[in-house]
Amino acid sequence: MTALHVLWGRLKEHPLARVGPGLITGVADDDPSGIATYSQAGAQFGLNMLWTMPLAYPLMASVQAMCAQIGRVTGKGLAANIKIAFPPIVLKSVVVLLLIANTLNIAADVAAMGEVAELVSGVDRHLMTAIL
Repeated sequence: MTALHVLWGRLKEHPLARVGPGLITGVADDDPSGIATYSQAGAQFGLNMLWTMPLAYPLMASVQAMCAQIGRVTGKGLAANIKIAFPPIVLKSVVVLLLIANTLNIAADVAAMGEVAELVSGVDRHLMTAIL
């Protein structure tokens, strides 16, 4: 067994290895809060905003492709690559901003799930959000 096979076996056993592409998919905004936002925008604007799709999709796809290439080539994540290329203050700033953005995104996801649960069950959304 080569060293590469041993390393791959260890990586596959790591708990974070199970996250996989879900982390990148979360950035693509197909989570509950994104779906709630898109549903609301669709109800309000109808097809009037459809023209943004040909502009937004290539940008979204290229960002995901670049992130995948950087990760595949370096074998490191975002923070490790920033640490190599930039001063420590940049890394700390990016990590803090990502922490804030992810916290707000999770809060919006839970709130959206609470609102959907209210629609389904009739129980107040604040209570359903606390339960979720």
